[in-house]
Amino acid sequence: MRSTSLAAALGSIRDLQNSLARVQAQAAPLSSGRRVVVPSDDPVSAGRIVSLQGQQQRLEGYAKSAAEAKERLSSVSGALNGLQAALRSAQSAGLRGLNDASLNATQKAILAEQVDHILKQALDVADTKVQGRSVFAGFQTQASAFATTLSGALVTSVSYQGDGGVSQAQIGESVQVAMGSPGDAIFKAAGASIFDSLIVMRDALTSGNAASLAAGTAELDRAMQGLSQHQALAGARLAAIDSQDQRLNAQRSSLTALLSRHQDTDMAQAATLYQQELSVYQAGIMASAKIAQLPNLMSYL
Repeated sequence: MRSTSLAAALGSIRDLQNSLARVQAQAAPLSSGRRVVVPSDDPVSAGRIVSLQGQQQRLEGYAKSAAEAKERLSSVSGALNGLQAALRSAQSAGLRGLNDASLNATQKAILAEQVDHILKQALDVADTKVQGRSVFAGFQTQASAFATTLSGALVTSVSYQGDGGVSQAQIGESVQVAMGSPGDAIFKAAGASIFDSLIVMRDALTSGNAASLAAGTAELDRAMQGLSQHQALAGARLAAIDSQDQRLNAQRSSLTALLSRHQDTDMAQAATLYQQELSVYQAGIMASAKIAQLPNLMSYL
């Protein structure tokens, strides 16, 4: 009889232990918020989760590249817009020097000083940096895009010291966007140099050389037309990034929903299953305690 009682007690303990394990298994998704905690919980979903997380990481990488490209192109666009406005002032000064016969030498010298100031603004724009990297020097991002030759305080020539490299940002699986253009293509566009034209205009206003002033003003006009094209190009690239950003956001939202479907706990369902297993466990304890032949059953637990 004692042997039978012992066997019954051990069987009850084993059943209760198994029931407790099921309670704990149902509690895990509730506490973690995850339906799949280890791959064995659902091997198929676990594999899908790994795949979705990989896709999610790639999208995050594209979004980061898009943000970096947007920052750089926004700097380029802003710099070129400001430069174009300054060049219009220089153009007006040149036209006034050509067409206003009432100007005396002092007044022309003031116009020359104005043009020289705009030349320095243009050089400052050409040296624009984002996070310490030159945006107009091609791949030579650690150096200034242009070098100057001085005569006293005056700039007499400007030379490009970057290269023709164009950095590309990967903002999608098969989508790239250029993050700018080499400085020589922007500041020396269509065979016309912004810097050279301003230097010629400044010197012509100082010396009173009308022919040189006309040539410099005409060259500046051509250079401004080339600059306008690069302004439009920067704007188009920014628009492309904004469009891709929208697609990336939509893709990320879709992936997040899919990942949640495979990974996250259905809290209502999990709570119901947990309560069911807990009730079974509690009933098992009560049933075991009522076995009259096993008064010391609980000492085995």
